[in-house]
Amino acid sequence: MLLHTLSTLARLHELNFSKAGETVKGNLEKKHCESEISSEILKQYHIVAERYGKTALVPIQKNTCTGCFITQPRTGPKELAPGIYQCTHCRRFLFSPDDLL
Repeated sequence: MLLHTLSTLARLHELNFSKAGETVKGNLEKKHCESEISSEILKQYHIVAERYGKTALVPIQKNTCTGCFITQPRTGPKELAPGIYQCTHCRRFLFSPDDLL
């Protein structure tokens, strides 16, 4: 259950940028997702989502942000929660695709 926040954030992101999120059921699910995510992460996510839209949450591949294509420092990107990182350059939320399987 360590990656619960990641899967919930990914579902919220999907709902925010799809037609399903515009329905009554979708809005209820978004509110549920938001209640499951810490207020600090949720606040940061909304700031990043407002700036980058659909690319606010992107996979990290070979230690590179797939949003801005900048390689992360050797110490790695900032970890916000288990499985959720933030690019040191553009501040997008990063995740390993393997963590969502």
